Amino acid sequence: MKFRPAALCILVASAALLTAAGCIFSPGSGGTTPPQEYLPDTSPENVIHNVSALYEKRDVTKYEETLGANYVFRYQPADIVAGQPDSLIKAEEVEFARHLFETGKPAEGLPAASRITLRITINSSGPDDRIQHRNLGWMKYNVRTELTINFPDGSGNNVSSPALFYLKQEPDSSGHWKLVEWADQPAGAPVVVSAR
Repeated sequence: MKFRPAALCILVASAALLTAAGCIFSPGSGGTTPPQEYLPDTSPENVIHNVSALYEKRDVTKYEETLGANYVFRYQPADIVAGQPDSLIKAEEVEFARHLFETGKPAEGLPAASRITLRITINSSGPDDRIQHRNLGWMKYNVRTELTINFPDGSGNNVSSPALFYLKQEPDSSGHWKLVEWADQPAGAPVVVSAR
């Protein structure tokens, strides 16, 4: 969902905050809940929890700290616009978050969010079995992201989609985990659910 794909279609492009393909617009809902607290980055599950919390708190600084040095966000194929990149590197992701969380894009008439809720459900997890990451300690999480974004004018987006999260320890063997890749998946992608 990173959050701009079918899962986070608003992340498809900073400029598309209100018009990303596949998003369902809905008015903001009432009610408030206390913000989630951050957990120590000592496990991949804690980092995934923190991603949810930092979206809720609209915390750009914590987001940058949570992403690995070589972080990449990968759009699902349906969200790739001809002539545009198929992914974002860390600096681009942080810039996207800054626009969404804090500044908006005033020149384009796009406001920052007034409220964000991100729920991430872990369906399965295990070692990252891609050839270049085998035996390097990377972990792969098959998740479902449910994102709700409200804007000051009462408009908003609701997006639910699958994604793959890849995490590793940085520095190696430090016990501190980082999100190093977020790969949005097509809405119809098979979801593997493990008994947890």
